[in-house]
Amino acid sequence: MRHPHRLSPVQYLGAARYSLTFCCKGRTPWLSQHDVAGMVRDQLLRTAADHHFAIHAYCLMPDHVHVLCEGTDDEADLLEFVRLFKQRTAYLFKRKTGFFDRHLRADEDLLQAIRYVLANPVRAGLVDRVEAWPHVGGTTLPLEEILSSMT
Repeated sequence: MRHPHRLSPVQYLGAARYSLTFCCKGRTPWLSQHDVAGMVRDQLLRTAADHHFAIHAYCLMPDHVHVLCEGTDDEADLLEFVRLFKQRTAYLFKRKTGFFDRHLRADEDLLQAIRYVLANPVRAGLVDRVEAWPHVGGTTLPLEEILSSMT
């Protein structure tokens, strides 16, 4: 599988917004297991806090994870955040995950991007409403506020 072109390493530093997708190897639905999904969520939030990232939204699907994050200061290093997150979670699966990223432009609507990430289970036909999926959230806006803006 061919991966998208990566940016220069310096473009992954500092206060920038990113849309990330982590895929389980072979698209195996490891995250269908509630305890595994909870561990991945906990490690995502812990690693983000440790590496100066705010998580605007996350959505754990059965075989992949969507994350909308933003570096909170000049110390934020996306490549290190991703490396450590994958290291912290990989031992559980004994497999490596895939990683895709996209740098959000400054003029992109953050709330629209958050809504897009959170609505993944609905678009995939797993639930009828975002709030019915147990593995969505974020740390910068209350989920209720985001959901109320989606109707």
